[in-house]
Amino acid sequence: MRTARVIIYAAAVVLLLFGFIWLIGAIFALIRLLVGLIMLGTAAALVYLATFWITEPTPLTDYESQVSSLARKLHGQLTVARVVADLDIPTDIAKRVLNNMARKGVCHPDLQRFGDDYADTFTFPEFTKKTP
Repeated sequence: MRTARVIIYAAAVVLLLFGFIWLIGAIFALIRLLVGLIMLGTAAALVYLATFWITEPTPLTDYESQVSSLARKLHGQLTVARVVADLDIPTDIAKRVLNNMARKGVCHPDLQRFGDDYADTFTFPEFTKKTP
């Protein structure tokens, strides 16, 4: 669980506690009822925020299966731009996934020339076409 989520849940618990205390004290003063309800409403909003708005980042290993299936489809040759375009992920994540897979030995990084430009190409030997 992310630290931000834990902090928000802790703040919601504190607000719930004080909100109920203020509601108990509202027997003698009507303004305390309003303050207690505001605290409870804020606590509910914080729980909603922590539960539904704060998303966990996707680990790089979750993308590896998608990259592997794309490499299989493209006969073992991938570029960062191709991964970004086909999987609809940001460029920095695509680079990190491919470099992580290269560190594990799944693929090998190359620098290939395309016209006047060079591009990082990753070769997946498992999926390259083998000539008999």
